[in-house]
Amino acid sequence: MSAEVSQEELKSRNATKCQTSFIALSPLVIKFNSETRISWIQIEGFAEEDLLGLALTFVQTPNKSCYKGPCQRRRDIYLDSNTLVINCDIGNYVCQLNITFEETRIERRLCAVYVRGGRNLALKQVTTMSTSTVNETGMVSDGSLAVDGRLDECAATRDDDPYPTLILHFYSSVVLSEIVIYFRPSKESQIFLLQLHADENDTIMVYRGEVHPRVSLVPTPDRFIRILELSLQHANAQMTVCELEAYGECAPPMFGPDCTDICSLECKNYTCSYEGYCRYCKNQTKALHCVDCLKGCGARDKIKTETTDYVISGLRVSPVLSYIMIIIFICVLIMATTDGVRGFLARKNTLVQKYTKEVEKKKPAKRRTTWTKKTSIRRLTFQAPSTEQIGDSLLLQSINSFPSAESLPSETSI
Repeated sequence: MSAEVSQEELKSRNATKCQTSFIALSPLVIKFNSETRISWIQIEGFAEEDLLGLALTFVQTPNKSCYKGPCQRRRDIYLDSNTLVINCDIGNYVCQLNITFEETRIERRLCAVYVRGGRNLALKQVTTMSTSTVNETGMVSDGSLAVDGRLDECAATRDDDPYPTLILHFYSSVVLSEIVIYFRPSKESQIFLLQLHADENDTIMVYRGEVHPRVSLVPTPDRFIRILELSLQHANAQMTVCELEAYGECAPPMFGPDCTDICSLECKNYTCSYEGYCRYCKNQTKALHCVDCLKGCGARDKIKTETTDYVISGLRVSPVLSYIMIIIFICVLIMATTDGVRGFLARKNTLVQKYTKEVEKKKPAKRRTTWTKKTSIRRLTFQAPSTEQIGDSLLLQSINSFPSAESLPSETSI
């Protein structure tokens, strides 16, 4: 996307944000060299005050059919105190953008202005063709050449193809605002057929028309599309497609390069931009993901919410869940500890009972008396206990210090 600007400083780009700035003169004019679809405008000011009172107006240019009027359903998103992203709900092409200031007497210093063009969802997507050809340079003209972003290389079927077809598969469901097809027409008149499918067995819309160098179609809005199927109505003819473009966004609630991330649940209709910013909020807040701000959501407040540390792909996780998980873990730990003590005491009681039975079975030690002739001293001898008995006695003395199983409470509560 190229454009002419009223101030050459608008074309400057620096790796470091706001490394240089310039005095903006009202109006700032951006005139596109061709009709363009836009997604958003990002303006970086030198200070917070430089972004106050900005107005966007789209202007018609001679010999072009473009949208004329204000930014419809405008939504301002502050990435930080001096970076403003403006979303406009414009379904038509635009040719010129004027940025004006309410207070022209106040000097405005800006660092950069970025305009994001319409998003071509067909670019680099998966394609299949009924047949393919080999051009003069030996390159295979398959379906990938129809979605490579270049008009000088085209995908072509064979001349004898009975049903020339090009099929494009999106990674995920999308909502399209426009489909543009660049044909290389043959000498004979040809009729093309474009079918839009939600899946392989569900056809949503069918378009039929004559082949021209450039064909533009506007699908029915808010329809979820997964597959585009382009074919020629007559058999045994060659179909040459130089580029197939599909402008739109991911179908709600998805966003991202491959439509695999989930928008914030606070976004109105669960729709958000390529970066995940809510286009509109249910609760009329100004934050990126439409969540409540920590200290109130002013139009120029820095975006910092009470759930900032818990935002993952736009979804919020409450910290209460963390407390519940900690309580559950403590309960499980207490139960496991109590069961372990009960088991140990049960084993101890079993060992005591076994030892008592063994002692009762054994006879008491016999006393033997012997007399000597030379003295009147009586010598007594006893049968010494075995090593196993000594070990059991020591164990009994050590475990008797533990409370019995009956002394423990039957239930543990916290």
